[in-house]
Amino acid sequence: MSERDVKKWGLLLLAVAGLLLYWSIANKPYDLEAEGVWKLEWTQVNGMPQRRERQLWLIRGATVQMFGDDGVLRDTLRLDPATTPKQVTSTSMLEKRGIYEVVGEELRVAQAPSISKHPVEYKTRFGDLQTITFLRRVSVPAGTTEGMLPKLIAREFGPRPAKLGRHSFDTEAEKQIRQRLDEIRETPQPGSPDTPEHMIHNIWWMELEINNGGFHQYFFNPTGNYSADTARQLRLIGAVKTAEMIEQACAVFPEGKPAVNLDARRKQLEPFTLDQQERLRALQEAFYARDEDLYVLLRAYLKRMP
Repeated sequence: MSERDVKKWGLLLLAVAGLLLYWSIANKPYDLEAEGVWKLEWTQVNGMPQRRERQLWLIRGATVQMFGDDGVLRDTLRLDPATTPKQVTSTSMLEKRGIYEVVGEELRVAQAPSISKHPVEYKTRFGDLQTITFLRRVSVPAGTTEGMLPKLIAREFGPRPAKLGRHSFDTEAEKQIRQRLDEIRETPQPGSPDTPEHMIHNIWWMELEINNGGFHQYFFNPTGNYSADTARQLRLIGAVKTAEMIEQACAVFPEGKPAVNLDARRKQLEPFTLDQQERLRALQEAFYARDEDLYVLLRAYLKRMP
C-alpha cells in the first residue's frame, strides 16, 4: 500500500470516527429527572398576547436550546439558577436578559433587550419591549433522543403550515425590495409624499413588525407612526386586503385614529380592553393567512412609476 493510500484511508477512518462521535452525542437520551422538554404555549409583549410560535425548548443543565417546528435550533439561553431571582440570558445577536421561574408544570421567562450592548438605533426602533413567555412541560418517554425531535414536534404541533409568517413567496422580489430599502439614507417623515423610498420603508417595516409580533408591536413601535400612510400606499399598489386590515386595526383606537406621536400612541395602547386586544388579535391571524404578496405588488407598482 502506497503512502498516499495510507493517508487516504487514515482520513476516511477519522471522518467515520467523527460521524460516530456526533451520532452518539446527538442520540444521547435525556435525563428527564434533571432536564426537561417544554412546549411554548403563548407569549405576551408589554402585556399584549402575541402569535404563538411553534417551538420546543430543551433544558440541559444551565443551557436552554430553542428549536423551531422544523427541528432547527433558533436560539440558546443561559440559565443561572443560583441567583435570586433566577437569571436568564439569550446568546443570540439581539441579546436579552431576564428572569425565569418554574411554577408546577409551567415555565415562565421574562426578558427585555440589553440595550447597552446594541446601537442606539435598536432602542429607537423597538423601544423598551418586555417579552414574557409561558411554556408547559411536555411528557417525553424515557430514552427520547435528539434524533427523535421531529417526531416529538409533529406530535405536539401537528402538520407544519404551508405559510408561517413569510414576508414574500417570490424571493427575487423580496431581495430587490430589500436592496432598495438598504439604499434609503434618510427615514421619511409621516405624511411625506408617496415616493418610492417612502413606500418601500413603510411597507417593508409594517410587514416585518406584524410578522414578528402582531399589530400591537406594530403600533407600539415607531413604525406605527406611518399607519395611515401605509394603508393608503397599500391601496396604491393593489394590496387592498392588507390595506383594509391596517385600516380596521387603526379603527380599534379611540376615535378610530392611532396617534402619530409615539409616546401618545403608547398611552392609547395602555388602557386597551380585552375586546380591543381580541380585535387586534383576530386581525393579526387574518394578516398571517392573507394571500397578497406585497413585494411582488410593490415591485410591479414601482416599475410603472415615471
